[in-house]
Formats: sequence, C-alpha cells, structure tokens
Amino acid sequence: MGKAIGILGGGQLGRMTAAAAAKLGVKTVVYCKSEEECGTFIAWKKIIADYDNEKALLEFASLVDVITCEWESVDKRTLEFLERLGRKPVNPSSLVFATAQDRLLEKRAAQAVGMETAKFWAFQTPQELHDAGFFVGFPAIMKTRFGGYDGKGQRRVKSVEEARRAWEELGHVPCILEAFVNFKHEASIMVYRNSRGKTGCFPMVVNTHENGILRQTLFHQEAFGGAPFWTKHEQGPKRLAEQLKLVGLTCVELFFTQDEKFIFNEMAPRPHNSYHWTIEGCNVSQFEQLVRILADLPLVEPYSPFRSVTMTNLLGHEADKSVPALLSLPKVSVTLYDKPHRDPKPGEPPRKRGHWVAVEPYHRH
Repeated sequence: MGKAIGILGGGQLGRMTAAAAAKLGVKTVVYCKSEEECGTFIAWKKIIADYDNEKALLEFASLVDVITCEWESVDKRTLEFLERLGRKPVNPSSLVFATAQDRLLEKRAAQAVGMETAKFWAFQTPQELHDAGFFVGFPAIMKTRFGGYDGKGQRRVKSVEEARRAWEELGHVPCILEAFVNFKHEASIMVYRNSRGKTGCFPMVVNTHENGILRQTLFHQEAFGGAPFWTKHEQGPKRLAEQLKLVGLTCVELFFTQDEKFIFNEMAPRPHNSYHWTIEGCNVSQFEQLVRILADLPLVEPYSPFRSVTMTNLLGHEADKSVPALLSLPKVSVTLYDKPHRDPKPGEPPRKRGHWVAVEPYHRH
C-alpha cells in the first residue's frame, strides 16, 4: 500500500499491529525507549529514544504517514507536541488519551453519552476523602485518577479508616472513591471509528480477572442473549467514540450486574488484551481493523464464524512450561510475544508473555 504507520510504544500490542500491517503491505515504525521491547523485532524501522526527545520525535514523524499509540499511558505532552507539528495526524488524538488517562474525565465522558457508572467521588484532600466516604458509602474501591492499569493503583476499602490508610499507601495522589459493584460478569466491547465517522463494534466478550489482571476472555454467540442484546448495548460505547471524535479503536470495559444492567468501568483507546482472540476468531482482527483505519483502507464489519472462542493469557513462567502441550492440541493457536521472564516486584502481577486461543466450531449434523 506504500503507507507507513508510526507506533508509540514497543510492547506486544505494537508487535501484533505491525504484523497485521505487514499483511496488508503497510510499513510500521516503532518508537520506544529500549531495543529490547518486543515490538521492535518485527517493525520496518525503530527509533530508540525518550518520549520527550523532540529531535527523535521529529525524525519519527518524518518517516510515517500517521501516528498511533499502543498503550494508553503515553505522556499526553508527547502527543500534543506531535500534533502541534501539524505534519502527520495523531490517531487517536491527545484528547482521547487525556480522557482515558484520567478516571474522573472518562467517567464524566461516559455519563455525558448516557452510560451508567458506579457512584463515585473525586478527592485530593483529607476533607474531600471524608466527603467521598459519606457520599459513596462502603465497601468501596479507591482508585488513583492517573496511571492505574492491570489492578495497579487500586484498593478495596471497607471503612473511612481503611480508606485513609489506603490513600496513604497510594501516596496521597488524586483519587476517586467508587461504589463497589456486585457484578455477575465483567465484559468488554471494542469500538472502532474511522476518519469519516464510520463506527462499529466487535462482538461483546466476557472477561475473567485474577489479582487484577486479565486471565481469560470468552466469546460466545449466545453470551448475554446474543447479537440483538449486544446491538442494544453497543449504542453507548458508539456514542462515546463519536463524542470524542475517535479515529482508531477504544475498548470499553463494563460490569454486568445481578439485575442485568451494564455499568461503565473504564476505556482504553488502543488494541486490547480481551480482543486478541479476533486474530483467529473473527473475519478481521482488532489489529487489522486498526491498520485499515490508520491507512485509510476500507473497513469490514467484524463477525465470528465460530460458536465460541476462548483466549487465555500466558503469565510468567507459563509461557515456557505450557507451550509444548498447547501446541499439540489441534484447535489451539499459541502466540508468544518474545518477552523474557521477569520476576514481578512485590504487589505486581506476573508479566503477560503470550496467549493461546481455542475455537469451537458449530457442530454439523
């Protein structure tokens, strides 16, 4: 196709985006801080520099036709600098990332398009924490406003005293206190939108977390009542994408409650772990759809030809120990990220080093 996509970040999401781009003849340039990041191994070119290195960012912008990010915690000043250059579009925009990086802004954005959220209160002083406890009640979840993902920056608290201790552990940074949601399932919907405003969704999935990190995702044709139910509940995430003028992807994570309502949890404006199964399980993967959007190629409506698809993460040493047995199974596909094992720091989850996908076809009679 002769186009080149610049990817800020060198992790597995950038790696799989680069692989999808290569399939369509689109080149990728990865910008990250280390040559050891797995996304650099398969990209067309790589630039290794800090994210505030303006000279390196200028070179990066000169090599590509459009710029995107493979993780949502990129410093918004980096995106704003690239946008001010006015040379190449940055998609999604710094506004989208600034919204997703701030738990208060993203909840307000969801409410503005009619999506229900858990009761919450933002605070950054002891008095505001006291007010938050009075308004939200207990038990509750305390979350940092900025920088939390995969269970980081969160504490479950049962009283004002526990909330005070939790806030001290979190460093007295700005936080929100959020009412605990008694949910049946955790779910997600991947929304896509191109520069012409064409918006759609991948099928809804059910997620299982362990210790704050995604363990397994299940797609099933009859989940939550099937496609008619999904279509009804896709409208809020689509409106959110339209309000933010999204160009790219955003994954909207939801709680499905005991009384069968969906509650907005958070959003991530990039490819998402819960949609890795789309590589094997859909007519178009999340990564290819993103490449099509960024390279201004025709979009197709995603669907799965399978009755169900299950994706399971390979964490830590599992990527070494489990793979031989998984590779012997005929309906299983294994993807490794080429990331070495690293012992997690105290309180950190194990590293995501790969995943495997199992498909269940419709039975023919």
